[in-house]
Amino acid sequence: MQTSPTSSSLRKTLKRILVALLVVAASGQFVRVLLRAEVQHIEVEGVERASAVSVRHLADIRIGERLLSVDLGRVVASVKRHPWVAEATIRRKFPGTVGIVVEEHVPKLLLAHRGLFFVSSKGEIFVRARTLGVDLPVLTGVPSSLIDEQPAVAQRIIDEALFVLA
Repeated sequence: MQTSPTSSSLRKTLKRILVALLVVAASGQFVRVLLRAEVQHIEVEGVERASAVSVRHLADIRIGERLLSVDLGRVVASVKRHPWVAEATIRRKFPGTVGIVVEEHVPKLLLAHRGLFFVSSKGEIFVRARTLGVDLPVLTGVPSSLIDEQPAVAQRIIDEALFVLA
């Protein structure tokens, strides 16, 4: 017995509806899993001078917190408060990991300003040098008053010193 064109198209339509219903059901289940996903691990990469523990502390992400509720912008801003952190990127890695990748400042010289401070390759004064045996050139002769009162002029001096060292 041969099926009529109407019953054949009806079967195709029913198959399409069934496939669509299965896709919708699977999508709904996937969304429920995403919404329930919790932070189980926090990975920190790229740290040498900043410790992974201090970066995790600044990130202030709690184990068990909903993965989708982690405010990535807030975490980046918090992690960048560490004096050695120049840049940070944050990623959610499903099913339960937050990855933090840190790019640290690279000190290129020391600035004598009420003590010695590290200066990055971008000319940023980022942290007091507390380590003995630091083998970097020292920029002296920049008055503290100039740094405090005319930071743009002081920045130009620092940038020129970095240019000479390059």
